[in-house]
Amino acid sequence: MGGIIGLHIIGKGGILASISHNTKSYFILMILYALLMCSVNIFAMITGYLHVDKNTIKYKNIINLLITTAIYCLLITLLFYSFNFFNIQNLGQIQLFQSLFPYIDFRYWYIVSYTLLFFLIPFLNLFIRNIKTKDLKKLLIIIFIFLCIIPTLLGQRDLFKISLGYSPFWLIYCYFIGAYLKKRQNNIKISNRKILSFIFLCCLASATFNFIIKNIPTNHFIISTEIFLNYTSPFITVISMLLIILFSRIKIKESNIIHFLSQTSFGVYVIHTNILIYDFIFPIIFKYITGYNILIQIALILLNIVVVYIVCSIIEFLKMKVFKLVKINNISDYIGNKLSIKLKLES
Repeated sequence: MGGIIGLHIIGKGGILASISHNTKSYFILMILYALLMCSVNIFAMITGYLHVDKNTIKYKNIINLLITTAIYCLLITLLFYSFNFFNIQNLGQIQLFQSLFPYIDFRYWYIVSYTLLFFLIPFLNLFIRNIKTKDLKKLLIIIFIFLCIIPTLLGQRDLFKISLGYSPFWLIYCYFIGAYLKKRQNNIKISNRKILSFIFLCCLASATFNFIIKNIPTNHFIISTEIFLNYTSPFITVISMLLIILFSRIKIKESNIIHFLSQTSFGVYVIHTNILIYDFIFPIIFKYITGYNILIQIALILLNIVVVYIVCSIIEFLKMKVFKLVKINNISDYIGNKLSIKLKLES
């Protein structure tokens, strides 16, 4: 989630646009950007890693997320409109409608895609349990070739209509990767040092190719300028997998802080990507970062990631307390329990 916040600070915050494409500063920022880009893939991979062995999926969690998103959209819109923040009262009806119902405009694309993924988990697990691990590996390689390698070689053409990863089908693929890594975790012998080296090399390669393409006259080459910096990029996909392997090896004692942050993580996403906050606040509050050199910019980006995470986590924590007080959780629990599916999974 910290990585996703970082992507939005760099992109929507205007930092990326403030740096010339042919400078060392841009190249250095691209290395960081490549690392942060993995965060979206990792969320889906973690889902596969954690849920592959479960027979019963608690749909109340996804129902609670959808209710949370709807309530945040309503409250944030009412707050902005009541105090006329950023002259919002002069916005057209379409913009106000989008702020209240962002799903229709695909603004919360990840939640929309993740909802479909979550409801398919029992059936995905059924498939995974009944396929040999070596055959699952072959399937992942075939999909990797068709969704990552071939489109990249063709200038990032969206041949199979997965919108460069902005799609539930890409999240399903990431789910399979996470599930496979869980099944093979005891057989992956690569050292942590090599993993870190490969991660750095992939980030470096992604930034290098992007740097080269950005500085090629666009009238001579009809290819995407973000060919190596998107969710389906071969480099980004590999980095995501390596980070899952690396962090799955870290042994941490049960921590109240980690438990708190894990509970509030999706709330952090919902709050800071709200259309009004993302479109009006982000482009303003992070402008000051562009006035410093690249190293200070990176330090400020990391600092602001922490600040945004903490602020949004506190808001989400208060929301959780209110939900519990007024028993909204009972609604999501009831609906979720009615929808829950328990399958007999045979290996």
